[in-house]
Amino acid sequence: AISMRDQTLSQSSAVDWTSTDIIGKWCMVRYDGDIYPGIATDDTNIQVKCMHSGGPNEFYWPIHDDVIWYLYDDVLRFIPAPLPITGRHVVIQSDIWLDLTK
Repeated sequence: AISMRDQTLSQSSAVDWTSTDIIGKWCMVRYDGDIYPGIATDDTNIQVKCMHSGGPNEFYWPIHDDVIWYLYDDVLRFIPAPLPITGRHVVIQSDIWLDLTK
């Protein structure tokens, strides 16, 4: 069986980190053991503007931007834009969420 870390590294290494096309793309990052969606804002390492969690697979933009530099290994994968469930909260596509949380 492949560990979550091996899967993460494999998914991250498939990304062309030298491409400026990653700026503006949605991604999932790991921070303190939890995962969050965000938008890549820089490609030196990778700077991501992250959403906050409102519950399992429910996220929202915080009042103040939460922008953090991440190592490439902390970027789990690029994703399609989250889907709105209210005027403020969004969810990650369920198949992607299940894959990332198993």
